[in-house]
Amino acid sequence: MNTVNWDFETDLLVIGSGSAGLTAAVVGEHEGLDVIVLEKEAFYGGTTALSGGVAWVPNNSLMAKAGIDDNPAEVITFGAKVKEQEICGGI
Repeated sequence: MNTVNWDFETDLLVIGSGSAGLTAAVVGEHEGLDVIVLEKEAFYGGTTALSGGVAWVPNNSLMAKAGIDDNPAEVITFGAKVKEQEICGGI
């Protein structure tokens, strides 16, 4: 395990650089906050980057109104497969 000495102060600390994290960072900066974004991976974007830049919102009300079934079990299975590919270097 690497030890890192942390000597920073910030108004908003964002963990992860996916669409939610970067949205929070941009809004925080826009509102005048001092923002730091931390990302553990070698690339920015989180699972949003793996999805081709599309924000996926499973089981949302618009899908239900359109008659599109988004089974919660399939959502969990898909997320696990994406994470496995990421860890194994498949993506």
